[in-house]
Amino acid sequence: MVNNAIILIDYTNRLRRAGKAKIDALREACLVRLRPILMTTSTTVLGLLPMALGL
Repeated sequence: MVNNAIILIDYTNRLRRAGKAKIDALREACLVRLRPILMTTSTTVLGLLPMALGL
């Protein structure tokens, strides 16, 4: 989760340096980064699920 937050903040800062307003940069960063964040989280959860269930 920490890596996802760092990447999201970094992308927002890049958009801000490119001249976007704060709210617009944050909205665009969330829309662009949401799918990769969800995919990373789901693969981690699904990969650890058998160990958590003791299979």
